[in-house]
Amino acid sequence: LKPHPGLSISPREYHEQQRQTLRPSAFARLHLNEFVSSISSFVSKEQWAACYSDNIEGGGKMVMGLDASVRGDYTALVGCVRDAKSGDVHVTYVKTWKPQKGALQGGKPTIDLRDVVDEIKRLHEQGRVSAVVYDPFQLHLASLQLEAAGVNVVEMPQTNARVASDQALYDAIVAKRIKHYGDPHLDEAIHNAVAVESARGLRLSKSKTSKKIDAAVALSMAAYHVASVGIPTHWPEQVMKGSRRTPFDHPGAMPDRQVVNYGRRWRDF
Repeated sequence: LKPHPGLSISPREYHEQQRQTLRPSAFARLHLNEFVSSISSFVSKEQWAACYSDNIEGGGKMVMGLDASVRGDYTALVGCVRDAKSGDVHVTYVKTWKPQKGALQGGKPTIDLRDVVDEIKRLHEQGRVSAVVYDPFQLHLASLQLEAAGVNVVEMPQTNARVASDQALYDAIVAKRIKHYGDPHLDEAIHNAVAVESARGLRLSKSKTSKKIDAAVALSMAAYHVASVGIPTHWPEQVMKGSRRTPFDHPGAMPDRQVVNYGRRWRDF
């Protein structure tokens, strides 16, 4: 292990800090001079298990992440709130839909997105939804239906913005700034997920088509917006340019109240 010449702490302390904050593959590449793959497990089972809590704060309106598919994958809806005391993100709701054979699409296994829209409307009518952050793929019509019903919908581009949210989710899990109640569908998605690393950060992906990660993607979108507190009506310039700064990088991350400016327009909730 080679210390940096400008260190104000001992090399041992520095490398231990780096080991705790970097992904294992990045640590091996940067500090051990090892050739490693840019693809590795998103987080370890131990890291995810360390974020389990039986004291989840379920009050308040949820920011919901929605990742949809019609045939090949699942559709997942994940809701998060921010704990007023700790500032941690709490996962309070998880639901997935799997393709089912029926009258639609000639009997082929399909997800009827009307069921998803109905569930979100039900939660909205109960006053439990602050916003729905969604992947526009497969969801244009559904988003129009939700907006017509009065739901605050926020389109999340699946480009640099997803790199920012996926990196933020990883940072939050490692720092134990996110708490979950052990939902089996979300647990499976997190364990199935791999991280594809690039210069801009990491991106959630799956190692095999059969390994579903939709709930993990929905969590990434929801948690990012909960940590930001502001719900953008469009994406901030620094995210679109691929900045690796995340809401968790804010000094004194996640205070009791924070309004985030997203360029010319912002929405507080």
